[in-house]
Amino acid sequence: MEQLNIFTSTAAVCRFFFGRNQGVRQDNFPYWMTPAAGLLSGLFFAVLSAAFVFLMGPVAGGILTAVFIPLALELFTGWRGLIISVACFEAVISGNKNLLNPLEKKGEKTQTELMQRQILFASFYIFRMVVFGILAASGNAVWFVYVLGGAYLIRGELLKEDDFDAPAYGNWLMYVMFSLVTAVLAFHWSALASFPLALVLTVLCLLGSRRIAETLSDRKEFWIAELLGYLSENIMLIVGLALFGRFIHG
Repeated sequence: MEQLNIFTSTAAVCRFFFGRNQGVRQDNFPYWMTPAAGLLSGLFFAVLSAAFVFLMGPVAGGILTAVFIPLALELFTGWRGLIISVACFEAVISGNKNLLNPLEKKGEKTQTELMQRQILFASFYIFRMVVFGILAASGNAVWFVYVLGGAYLIRGELLKEDDFDAPAYGNWLMYVMFSLVTAVLAFHWSALASFPLALVLTVLCLLGSRRIAETLSDRKEFWIAELLGYLSENIMLIVGLALFGRFIHG
């Protein structure tokens, strides 16, 4: 693939991560641009959530956010992160230390295993609904930008090749600049004040993800990057819930 400009690179990154036909590795792929996928989707969902809250109030807006935004995110990605997380969690609780690619077709499941998977699937999804809804109701939808931008930055860092010819720290500069502009345009002090924490969380999650990825495989696997990116996303959502969840008015 020829060297892409910023617009076609962004489109390529979004096609790579969003939809069901994704994850096909390409030569000279702009992995350093991966934060764009999270930042743009995070901005879209933050604006949509803020509109819900502005038009319908914090509680109703939070409920609408909880219903629509987690569903839209999963549909964008073909439920991939949730499927991989549930499959890996099942493997861990069953004592299976050899995690295999959950995206590959496996043998038939027993009725008990299917029920267990459905319970885990519903639990993970409801958790995300609750967190997104509470963050929206508390007036901190800008956290979606930080979380999704950081999570996709982590995915790109876990996938990119060491010798890829990319701008030095271009992904971090993109994440920081886009997030700061979004925080300023949010016109709220908490949006700016919470970004340094989001940046530190992203760094810590990336360091932890790299160590875990090295133990799971000696190759750069798409499903591992997706698993750890999705896990980092949920960790940052939990931190956001702990910080802002109690500030709901109306």
